[in-house]
Amino acid sequence: MANPANSEIPGLEIVTHAKDNTAYRQSMTATNGVTGSAQYVP
Repeated sequence: MANPANSEIPGLEIVTHAKDNTAYRQSMTATNGVTGSAQYVP
């Protein structure tokens, strides 16, 4: 994440088909200081 090329990325959107995966993905982005969201799409 410290790569200067990443400074142009405003955020990350994660779409997963695994309902139990959503909270994990959201916590991983927050832990790494990444702005964005994770959502479950059946």
